[in-house]
Amino acid sequence: MKILEVKNLTKKYPKFTLDHVSFDVEGGQIIGFIGRNGAGKTTTIKGIMNLIHLDEGEIIFNGENGLTSKQKEKIALLINGVDFFPERSIKTLTNITKRFYKSWNEDKYQHYLNMFGLDPNKKIKQLSQGMKIKYLLCVALSHDPYLLILDEPTSGLDPISREEILEIFLSIVEDENKAILFSTHITSDLEKVADKIIYIRNGKICVSSSQKELKNRYKKIRVDNENIEKIDKSQIIGFKKYNGYFEGLIENNVTQNVSFEGCQISDPTIEEIMIFLERGGVNEKLGA
Repeated sequence: MKILEVKNLTKKYPKFTLDHVSFDVEGGQIIGFIGRNGAGKTTTIKGIMNLIHLDEGEIIFNGENGLTSKQKEKIALLINGVDFFPERSIKTLTNITKRFYKSWNEDKYQHYLNMFGLDPNKKIKQLSQGMKIKYLLCVALSHDPYLLILDEPTSGLDPISREEILEIFLSIVEDENKAILFSTHITSDLEKVADKIIYIRNGKICVSSSQKELKNRYKKIRVDNENIEKIDKSQIIGFKKYNGYFEGLIENNVTQNVSFEGCQISDPTIEEIMIFLERGGVNEKLGA
């Protein structure tokens, strides 16, 4: 079931254009939304949530066009950190927040409060970064959203806290009526939980596929100086020199038709795929 359909989102600024961005989010999925700073991730999220005026595009949420106030209650937007109202306690901030949600479920809130080990009397400024994220999730899950849109939720967390948050994400999407759109620069987190990867570059979607399909599409190649002239560099994406070696990306089907004798070929990580695709076109500097 498609929870969210994003169709041709376009927003023109003087120095940047979000260019006909389209993708789907299905129930039961965690979608990794990646791209360098300024690529268009935040603009896309704002467009989905009607926080900016779009020049073109359509949002379909649960089969309905547009995004009404009632529908927005079924979406939770989590921005990293709750540093606003640092002197307020969790209890006070929640009492203010829950008034905005007709679907607020106090029993669920108390359940997650206990599950996450949150003290309602603690002030926001007393919470660690991991506890702040857990509090945001606690509030989000208490109004029973279908879609969670998360902007860098694990940034700045220690490895143990990140692992705990990722486990929570996986438990959420066990319900196939729920999904998560997860923007992050920590691509190793996506390796663990993402079903699908959406990669945006310069305002355009370059990749939209399952994590498995993405990794099956590419291989990483590594070659030393002695063998660099033996290979067809025109087939290599985003070559770079690293510790006396040259590394780059090749499409998997290329390895079946071109000789790469003397090269090491391995499976790339999501981060490596993103880096090499960003660098794509650099190879002409090596004489390709």
